[in-house]
Amino acid sequence: MAPASLQEGCMTPATLSFEPLRHRLTDGTYSDAQQAWLWHEALSLVEAAGGPGSGAPGQTPGRSLLAWLRANARQLAATEEAMRRLIYRKRNAWLAGGKTPQALMDRRTEANAQRRTEISQEDRNQIVASAVLNHGGRLATAFWELMQQGQLSQNLRSRFIANPADKGDLPRSVARELRPEVDMLRNIHLGPRTHRLNGAYIDRDWSTVAAGDWLCSDDVTCPVPYGLPDGSLTQGQLLLTIDVRSRRIQDFALLDSPNYNAFAIFSSYVRIFDRYGLPRKGMLWEMGIWKRSRLLKGGDSCPHSTAEVELGFQSLGLRFIHSVLPRSKPVENVIGLLQNLMEGEPGYSGRCQMLEKHERWQAARRDVESRRKTPAEAGFYSAAEWFQRLHELAEQYNRTPQQGILAGATPNEAWESYQRADDPPVALTGSIRYLLATHKLPVKVQNNGIVFQFGKQRFVYRNEATGRLIGRRLLAWFDPDNADSLCVTDERRKNLICVPRARAIPAMEATPEEMSAAQASVSAHNAYAKVRYSEIKTAFIPRPRVTLPDPASDSLGRDMAAAKTAARQEQKTVATARRIATRAGLPAGLVQLAHDPERTKRVINYFMQDSP
Repeated sequence: MAPASLQEGCMTPATLSFEPLRHRLTDGTYSDAQQAWLWHEALSLVEAAGGPGSGAPGQTPGRSLLAWLRANARQLAATEEAMRRLIYRKRNAWLAGGKTPQALMDRRTEANAQRRTEISQEDRNQIVASAVLNHGGRLATAFWELMQQGQLSQNLRSRFIANPADKGDLPRSVARELRPEVDMLRNIHLGPRTHRLNGAYIDRDWSTVAAGDWLCSDDVTCPVPYGLPDGSLTQGQLLLTIDVRSRRIQDFALLDSPNYNAFAIFSSYVRIFDRYGLPRKGMLWEMGIWKRSRLLKGGDSCPHSTAEVELGFQSLGLRFIHSVLPRSKPVENVIGLLQNLMEGEPGYSGRCQMLEKHERWQAARRDVESRRKTPAEAGFYSAAEWFQRLHELAEQYNRTPQQGILAGATPNEAWESYQRADDPPVALTGSIRYLLATHKLPVKVQNNGIVFQFGKQRFVYRNEATGRLIGRRLLAWFDPDNADSLCVTDERRKNLICVPRARAIPAMEATPEEMSAAQASVSAHNAYAKVRYSEIKTAFIPRPRVTLPDPASDSLGRDMAAAKTAARQEQKTVATARRIATRAGLPAGLVQLAHDPERTKRVINYFMQDSP
């Protein structure tokens, strides 16, 4: 149906205007329906003006339409000649179809759909199974292999060449039908965790979370190697802790070893609590050793993890949530953004060195490993320089606007604006700080002292005070930052004593000083038992009963005692004579004088007077 303006009368080319079509224009591409209505109304205007050839030369309705479309709908055709041909084709189709919008619809999609051969369920199953199970998701490889082997239906094989020149060129109709299913099944074929990571996820509403409510931590291997004092290189472990709501980096720890431990994480959290106070709610951690460790969460499992402070922190009202997937840990995104800032640093080696080959830095690393150059000569940071640079990068991240839940604010700004003004954080200072900085654990004093173990690290504490408490159950207040001594109380937190640590010494090459200190520690611990035993023995061992021997037995006993005394004296005299004879260079036969005790004594006395 023509627009209402066309019903008022026939317009001349001089008065022809296509402004009523302005509402049909779009900024992007046109759908089939939009194009059909645009052409229908445009051709209706031309028809009402008397047809494309009517009017004076240069002012015909057809030329007016061409000029208007070139000025306002250039998306329809790239050149003026192409637009002229398009108008001609559209007008012929419009006239042949009864001057209706339906006559201008693009029927190619419908025609293609009618010609398209459906893939049977049996063929679909074979192709998808081969691609997922045998070819790592490569759909083209699986499809052409089955085609060559003749395992697909005749209906499908008849549509495609069995042995094309390019077997990587998969028919688009097959790819459109099967690619989504192959990608979906390949995820679960790789494993249930991959399927969950790439599948649906829970949307979270952060409006109810305030800055300072939750902390989140994780570790990452630094992509920037740095030099150690011994001339070697390490990438170390970066332990990062952020505020969950503001995504602000609160603290980090850099460990030179390839593995992190609970003591470093404990110290990092103590620094955060000293600086910002306790979080209002708790901590968000991952699974694994972060959940099993004793130093952060208590229990009897391995302590070299962050789960081992819970005994102290949980008593302060803090909670622990353990994330199953990386997507639910906000710190993962912050780690990625921080690594982006590291990409221009000296020595940057990539986040996946098996795939990213930074050849120049790999060559420099080989120079250091072969001792041809020092880390500084090869261009790497020292440990102190890299630690300082990490501080600068963390501060740069905290000052950079972020999108997502921060909506363009910087983490520093979000930390200030998302606080709860009516609920400031709690700080543990002064005389109660020990509740924060120590790990309380029950211990039993053993024969070797107070002994407990965190992971592979063994701790032994003993002195003379522990010797008096063997077998007693006590409370140990362990400070990971100062493990050289241990504070111990009874179970009522009274009778405090401080016990020094007894360190292990080298098994075969201990120095005299180390051996002396170890023996002194053992002696101090064992001393009390010796003293106590002497006291008990003196006071409580019963006295022997007095017997009255008969005269004959008494006489024989006295004779035996006298004979033993004489024999011991003779042996002593002979030994003295041998020693004097050897010293004076006299013949050993002098010792034979021992058979005459009196002469031996005189000779000995003679030489004793002259000997120096």
